[in-house]
Amino acid sequence: MSSGIAILERPDTLTELLHRRKEDINRQLRALKLVEFPWLGNYKNHEFELVAINHVSQNKWFALVEFTCIKPDGSPGIFFLTFSRDGTESRGCVVLNVLTDPETDEDFVAIVRQHRPGLLVRDPKIGAWQNEIPRMWSSTQVQLTKVDKLLNTAMRATPNPNPTHEASLLCGEMMELYDPQKTRIEERRLLAEDVPENTGDSTKLLEIWLFRLTMIDREAVMAVRGTKTHRIKLIPLKELVRNRVKHGLTDNFSGNALLFLWEHMNILRI
Repeated sequence: MSSGIAILERPDTLTELLHRRKEDINRQLRALKLVEFPWLGNYKNHEFELVAINHVSQNKWFALVEFTCIKPDGSPGIFFLTFSRDGTESRGCVVLNVLTDPETDEDFVAIVRQHRPGLLVRDPKIGAWQNEIPRMWSSTQVQLTKVDKLLNTAMRATPNPNPTHEASLLCGEMMELYDPQKTRIEERRLLAEDVPENTGDSTKLLEIWLFRLTMIDREAVMAVRGTKTHRIKLIPLKELVRNRVKHGLTDNFSGNALLFLWEHMNILRI
């Protein structure tokens, strides 16, 4: 593949060149089953402008793509983007599980604790175990999948007395909470879509989902602990509003999801 240096010399008429450049990059992305670009940026508008693909490293979940680019100051450079792979895992979902005790009208938020290798760079005293709003995967970035179609059906339907089939699409390790003997789904809602996880070096666009449940058997619900790799904990919503940091929910997608939840529940007021 071209390093892009020669391409950085901009001719008098750019329309055809820019079109070919975009088509060439998208052809390669399409072959890799990665999401395509509707535009490539323009350094004259103080943006990064992607020019060519130099190298791709990938596994079945992600692809790291190295681009030649024109930096906002007009000089040539290199830019890396992480793409989610089409098929098995393509679009991230943050799933808020809010459970209400009907006797006390108290709300609880389910969080999960899991090991994140990316946090091994932290001080060992802090460790790489992270409390999070649970995250799953749903849609592909290219076309509707079976999961998308089932979600669309579930969102149109009335709450099902046996919620397993619709919740399992999104709630993964939280499914122990969805036992129909323990809880009942009252609301499922897509709070936000196409929320960028990291606009700097990632193409991952998150969906933020809310599932509200009523406790049928509070004792059984509060006894849920999850697995050794995904530990589940229920935190009173009021406590979480007052002291999110104390409970370790400091990652950007948990914070973002909680902000959408506070807005949805009218907890945030100006």
